[in-house]
Amino acid sequence: MVSSKISELQAAETLAGPELVPIVQGGVNKRTTVGNIAATVMGMSDKCRFFKNLSSSAIGGVIFNDGLSYKCNKQGVGLTTMAASVGHISGKKYFEVHIDSIGSSQTPTIGVVQEAWSANQIGEGPIAGSQLNSSWAILPSGDKYYAGATSSYGQAFTTGATVMVAVDLDSGLIWFGSGGVWGGSGNPAAASNPAFSQLAGYTYPAATCLGGGTVTANFAGPFTCALPAGFSAWDA
Repeated sequence: MVSSKISELQAAETLAGPELVPIVQGGVNKRTTVGNIAATVMGMSDKCRFFKNLSSSAIGGVIFNDGLSYKCNKQGVGLTTMAASVGHISGKKYFEVHIDSIGSSQTPTIGVVQEAWSANQIGEGPIAGSQLNSSWAILPSGDKYYAGATSSYGQAFTTGATVMVAVDLDSGLIWFGSGGVWGGSGNPAAASNPAFSQLAGYTYPAATCLGGGTVTANFAGPFTCALPAGFSAWDA
């Protein structure tokens, strides 16, 4: 396994919080971390990667494969949610997450979080009734998950599956799918049948794991499944 540059940066930093700051990159407004900015200054890649443990349980996990893979390093102790380093507030964005291994307690859970979110599992929240503290997710069962409630949505996924996430941040819409099939007869290109429609504010990819669950994200492409028309890679 390749050592994570993110882990190296975290070891060198004294910052305690997410420390998300706004930047303009290539004319596109986004937010990233101080660690990513430091990486750029040092001549390292500033690509999107898993970076910060947002779980209130603070169990932790292992980030490797240059920051693109994440594994919960605890068995049956607590859920761990890792967020990516780059967030967006506008545009139509897409990313994929490969399920390397299934954990326990309906994980890996794949989705997105808002910058102020802090709970145990993606899909829990919102906190204090604010959309800016929310998260939206898909469970391995295929159910969608928001505000602590599940509802039937798409096909189940397991080890070896590719989970698709398309987010229209201009309209506040999100779709989930796996293996090239969108849940709920959704069609991101046509803006039809989204899983949820309440997104607002800066949004970050995230994954929740427990009991050895492992995932590998693809934020930049090329992708395993078809990129929806009108959407671009999360890290484009």
